[in-house]
Amino acid sequence: MKKSTLTFFVAMLMGVTLAQQAIELKDSGTLGGGYRGATKASLTLAAKGIESTDLLEITDKLYQQYIEKLQQAGYTIVSADEAQSIKEFAGWERKRGGTLSEAQYPGFITSVPTGFEYFVKKTKDSGKEKSTFTDNSLKISKDIKATVVKVNVLIPFVEDAQSGGSKMLSDAAGGLVKVVLRPYLRVEKDPLPTTQAFGEFPQTVVTYAFMESLGVQAISNYHLKKNLDIPGVFEDKKYKAVETASVDNWGTDIGALTIFSVTDNFLMMAQPLPCDAKVYKESVYRAANEYLDATLKEFLNTTK
Repeated sequence: MKKSTLTFFVAMLMGVTLAQQAIELKDSGTLGGGYRGATKASLTLAAKGIESTDLLEITDKLYQQYIEKLQQAGYTIVSADEAQSIKEFAGWERKRGGTLSEAQYPGFITSVPTGFEYFVKKTKDSGKEKSTFTDNSLKISKDIKATVVKVNVLIPFVEDAQSGGSKMLSDAAGGLVKVVLRPYLRVEKDPLPTTQAFGEFPQTVVTYAFMESLGVQAISNYHLKKNLDIPGVFEDKKYKAVETASVDNWGTDIGALTIFSVTDNFLMMAQPLPCDAKVYKESVYRAANEYLDATLKEFLNTTK
């Protein structure tokens, strides 16, 4: 990638989950010669002890240190004031970080660094920020004559922990539903399990883009090859919610009719997971910073 001494951040976002719900549902239906009712099990795990200020503190520290490392490498950061007049941002909203949002990625709380200013095409009534349908980093780079940077770090804390064998037994049992979750804090390598517009990078990725002309342009996306585990924050334990269907095998004969009597069974469980905020902040920061450091070193090596 060609080196530019100017750098402009179009996005700097960290998304975490602090509560996650899983639901298993089986509809009512026949079972052998009888009938079973509908069955539903729901399990929610929620981190207890983390405040909004903790998330912003992590994001602010990551951004500040990232900026300092770029500056030490000889880069100048282009401000939003300098960027707002370019053609690509005409009619866009200028926004300022320092608050949390649950609208950007379903199930995630996202944070943007305090004081960080950026541009979005529009903000929907839900609070979700919209950009262009296709990534416009190269156009921005050409207009502003700088390397454009996008940073997106996603950190879930729960995973499905039901084994394949257990799922097969539940299916064979007919009316049995089971949800099994366990804490698993990590920087996630895979895309989010949700539909997002193309170009919004719904996964952990750092992107560097530079364009001088059609013949001189480059874009580099740095993804994780595997999850970056963050151990020692939550107890490594499985949590379960199990419900069994109401079944009437014989029914009641009423003349020429047989009436089956069943009820629909629904189970909802919520499990708070104690967490030391200091340990969480230190551990999440350390893992996210390790990833950002690695991507920055790789980028700097390609521009020597």
